[in-house]
Amino acid sequence: WSYEAIKYAVEKGYMNGIGDGKFDPAGPMTRGMVVTVLYRREGSPAVTFRNDFSDVKAGKYYSDAVIWAKDEGVVNGITETTFEPNGKITREQLATMLSRFSERCLVSVPERADLSGFPDADKIHSYAKDALAWANEANLIKGMSDGTLSPRGNATREQFATILKRFDETFTLVYNEPVLVSQYTEPEYPLVTGADVYVAVNGSDSNPGTFDAPFATFNRAVEKVREIKATKTSGDIVVAFKAGDYGPLSVTLTSEDSGTPEQRIVYCKYGDGDVTFNNGYDIPKEDFAPVSDEEKALFRQAFADKIYVADARGKLGSYDASAIVLSDGGLMTLARFPNKFTDGTDNLIEDSAITTSLSTMELLHSQFLRRMSSYHTLDGLKIYGFLTTGWYKEMLTVGSYDFDTHEMYISDYMNARSAYWTGGLRYELQDDGTYFIWDAIDMCFCNMSEDLDAPGEYWVDTEAEKIYVYGEPENCHILGGEGQMISLDGGFVSFIGLDFYNSADVVISAYGDGITVERCSFAGCDAEYAVHLEIPEDANASGPAAGTTVHDCEFSNCAGNGLFVEGCRRNLNQFLGEANVTVDNCYFTECNLVVSNTAALRVNTSGATVTHNYFYSTSWGGIDYGRTSFMTAKYNVFDRVCYNGEDIGVVNSWDFPIMVGNVFSNNLFHAGSGGMTGRFCAYLDNSTGTEFRSNILYDCGHGVVSNGNRDNYVHDNVIINTDDSETPIEVRDGGTVITQEAGRTGDFSAVLSDHNYIEWKAFIDRIAANPDLRALIAERLPHLLT
Repeated sequence: WSYEAIKYAVEKGYMNGIGDGKFDPAGPMTRGMVVTVLYRREGSPAVTFRNDFSDVKAGKYYSDAVIWAKDEGVVNGITETTFEPNGKITREQLATMLSRFSERCLVSVPERADLSGFPDADKIHSYAKDALAWANEANLIKGMSDGTLSPRGNATREQFATILKRFDETFTLVYNEPVLVSQYTEPEYPLVTGADVYVAVNGSDSNPGTFDAPFATFNRAVEKVREIKATKTSGDIVVAFKAGDYGPLSVTLTSEDSGTPEQRIVYCKYGDGDVTFNNGYDIPKEDFAPVSDEEKALFRQAFADKIYVADARGKLGSYDASAIVLSDGGLMTLARFPNKFTDGTDNLIEDSAITTSLSTMELLHSQFLRRMSSYHTLDGLKIYGFLTTGWYKEMLTVGSYDFDTHEMYISDYMNARSAYWTGGLRYELQDDGTYFIWDAIDMCFCNMSEDLDAPGEYWVDTEAEKIYVYGEPENCHILGGEGQMISLDGGFVSFIGLDFYNSADVVISAYGDGITVERCSFAGCDAEYAVHLEIPEDANASGPAAGTTVHDCEFSNCAGNGLFVEGCRRNLNQFLGEANVTVDNCYFTECNLVVSNTAALRVNTSGATVTHNYFYSTSWGGIDYGRTSFMTAKYNVFDRVCYNGEDIGVVNSWDFPIMVGNVFSNNLFHAGSGGMTGRFCAYLDNSTGTEFRSNILYDCGHGVVSNGNRDNYVHDNVIINTDDSETPIEVRDGGTVITQEAGRTGDFSAVLSDHNYIEWKAFIDRIAANPDLRALIAERLPHLLT
């Protein structure tokens, strides 16, 4: 019965044998043995404390362990001056030590078992009653085979090994391994049968909406649901879409279209194949052809033979440089100026080669004039501005540019988010010979015909309504639509297995409780957020809200937030209760491409669980939790997140002090997360009650920055930085507690305990020894193996 427990304790390094290749399972545990095992579990940290016990001599195997245990409050001793290290430990003494040790490990069992049923309960000493009741409730110390508890009986070595294994299995300890790759997996979709309404691209709205005679549109299905609600008194109402591309889509769901906890309204996929809602326009690759001899005059001759063109009449809408044009391979790059910056950066959006320095602006201006002088014609030249000021990043159309005075004016500045933009922006030459951007605006030029010279770039001629691409063309999707694809004012509605792409506005905007979005994908959204879910103020007036769930979804190529969940509040900072939000097993990539100062996932509510999500290549933040309380974010991966922007974090609290109880634990921050000055993995900015623990930060710049906080705790993290990395932990206030400071140096420059050093180091070392894990790491996070 004890074999697996003994094997576990030995393999973990908790317990050794007694010599001669023997473990002595039935032998007694001594008090010195117990504290030594607990000391090993903590990594055997160096001790510099005073030895308070006269019977603990220096140089014994238990000497440092007893000193450590006394200082940590795990033991008190038999008397004030004696410990009895060789004395056999009783079961009630063992329960007391474990109870105190558990408090140090930040674990607890709030309930206490009723021990009155044990015939020898009256034998428990008063000091041990609560601890033994705790240990029994936690399933650590059970009754004996004769039904007694035996509080004063001696604990054997095999009993203690079993208790250790139960302890690890029962509690979530502070050194739990993080996910090295996201637990996000491609969802499987079950076949839906017995739906109430069916829709197919080859259907007709004059049909009855059955499986054999489906409707053709989403809107007609909504009308049918209203009819069914009048007669169907119980059970969900299910609308099933057969595979196909439906669009453009514009659906308004009112309170009349809401469900109830007992009868949800479900819009889902039926069978194999994708169900897509396209609110944009497609230009298939077969529509592209090499440019004509006449068109070649628009481009530099060295590249003209590699440029293809397609007719985009009726498909551009109000296109400007802020629109995101997609290809089957992902985001297509913009033709931009200059193509190469001095640091070798050649992708404006993804690598953010923009700064606010005057020297950079002077260099940019001189490069711009030099390149302009090489153009053989300026006729039909299209110029768009990519501008930033402070935190904000916008793409605005350049209204005019004077090639003689070098002054640039922005015609639509009033549409910009920044309050500082109060007049036409101007780029001008000063009297002292330097160049100046009013309001510290950075500028790059995009969409210039003569700069189309690299694979994946495109140029749009809005007057002729044509799109030009460099290199072999792919299928192009251009954002379109002027309204939200789905607008919902009501609750208890589910969207399952549906794919949405190409929208210039919000894809799904819902105001209601009990919303479920599951196994859906969202790609190509030029709005501030792709999905916006707001929980009403009174959703949980009588307790927790019904629950808002986003599960198994993908968010990609979004101008701003992929997902924004908010609500359940009386005003900006006063929450009414628990919103009961879950965001689990989702994939966020290439979000916040245009709208700055935001994150791929924004949570602004109370009571949320964010787990097992994978954030990859998002230029600004991963999670923005400003004005959020009681959120738990665990087992998430942030890979190459927050490589753009200033004064921002991969997880970011912003400056909202009325927020408490947020926990970030067991997450992985990797490669590029906070990898540049001013960007952090965790930015705790005037937050209250945030706990950041048991995370691993690998090859990142700044680790955690705490600024103007109260009652925040940063502990038991591992930060593995490269030699040129920045400060792992920076505290700019007196309200953040950093515990268990580093007991080791070297690659692990972190706030961690010696025990955690050993745990994390061993875990990383095991990667190389596990072929399956190593293959997965090599595929998803190869830098972790270098």
